[in-house]
Amino acid sequence: MSGKPVKECIDNVSFLSLSGMEPLPVPHNKLVPIYGYDIYRNYYSFMVSNITSKICIIGHPGLMQNGLDRTIDNDKTYAPPSN
Repeated sequence: MSGKPVKECIDNVSFLSLSGMEPLPVPHNKLVPIYGYDIYRNYYSFMVSNITSKICIIGHPGLMQNGLDRTIDNDKTYAPPSN
């Protein structure tokens, strides 16, 4: 987490353009490219589509490794569904 709030960490790993990483399969990443090398060092790539899931934070979106940032407690980006 490197001192970042949990919401920011989820935002970062959900971002499609991070080099060398496949993003989390969240709804805005309905089509995700997967890149890699097989055991023979042959490069491959393929597209994965529509395998998404909504991420919910139960608790504080501002939870950090060393404390709590209450300034983003009202952010509803990853709010759980209400019944």
